[in-house]
Amino acid sequence: MRILFCLDVKLKKFKDKYFTSGAADYQYFNNQKIFKNDILNVICRSDDENFSTKMSVSSGKNVNFTTINSYFSLLNPKFKNELKEMINNSDLCLIKLPTIIGCFACHYVKKMKKRYVIEMVGDPYYSLKYRGDLISKIMAPIIKSINKYYIKRAAAVIYVSKKYLQDRYPTKGKSFTLSDVSLIKCNESIIEKRYKRIKKYNKMVVYKFGIIGSLNVRYKGLDTALFMINELKRNNINVELHILGTGNRSYWDKIIESLNISNNVLYDGVIEHEEIFDWFDKIDFFLMPSLTEGLPRSLIEAMSRGCLCIASNVGGIPELLETNSLVNPKDYMSMKNIVLNMIENIDDSVKQSKRNIDISNDFQIERLRLQKKKINEIILKEIINYEDLTCSK
Repeated sequence: MRILFCLDVKLKKFKDKYFTSGAADYQYFNNQKIFKNDILNVICRSDDENFSTKMSVSSGKNVNFTTINSYFSLLNPKFKNELKEMINNSDLCLIKLPTIIGCFACHYVKKMKKRYVIEMVGDPYYSLKYRGDLISKIMAPIIKSINKYYIKRAAAVIYVSKKYLQDRYPTKGKSFTLSDVSLIKCNESIIEKRYKRIKKYNKMVVYKFGIIGSLNVRYKGLDTALFMINELKRNNINVELHILGTGNRSYWDKIIESLNISNNVLYDGVIEHEEIFDWFDKIDFFLMPSLTEGLPRSLIEAMSRGCLCIASNVGGIPELLETNSLVNPKDYMSMKNIVLNMIENIDDSVKQSKRNIDISNDFQIERLRLQKKKINEIILKEIINYEDLTCSK
């Protein structure tokens, strides 16, 4: 079976192979197949800048890539013809939204009267509204309407959330819930180290906080985290904030300097996705004070390592954390108070760590494979009318 998969991920090309510094490795693409021997044709972005030998390989057997360097390439007549040919030759069109490539693909799939399945992973309206620039703010309601239009008319939509995205972007087609995060069960020795670490909180020399996100956007709430770090410092608590992500630091450096917390903030840059769990193991608190989220991968990964997590009550986050770990966006004072409470009430913090691990177990790869198999069987039977319903995945 031939599957067309459209998304906006940017890969790195080196010697006719594609690589990723994130989660989009070969296994990720291979998981998009229904049958083991399916041909997956991927349309996404790529460039050849800043390649590293530490990156994970995205290329592999029966996974083919057609990539663009910029979104302007979508307007190229040659690319349009190639896209239409790929759509026409595909048994299933799988489109990831919200993405620009995804919306472009939806236009031609619908125009060619082909049925399509959408993977809905985030809320484009709030992502653009809080991006930090005027053009994005103007485009937010337009992009929201475009996404709603194609989602409503899709044959099926696979949402990463249980409720939030379904309410915001409903469909007339089949509706499923399946996370795009898949985890391997954490080693018991690592979990025990986490509990021992929490039990020593009243003797800690320095408390380490972590936050993940691009430095080029504002909606990840890094400013809220910085203000909270400043408040903890004013309470004579020794803290470090580790920032994982790339981008222009100048805006954030001005805030850091104005708060006089330069010695408390460390830029950790970018690490390979395989190393992310080691990074989580070195921090005490994971922060996600975002203005918008879908069902965030990094939060689930942090929970799987028993990190104490504090986040804003937006998007699908309340589906993961209890109310005593949630704050309103930009409310750094409440975030500070939660941290102080977690430090003072160690037994409750250990329980919270255990709960986070329990919740993250729902995202273990074997459980998700069973869920995906059931979804695939429905897609085969009711959407593409494929005769062989035995999924070999």
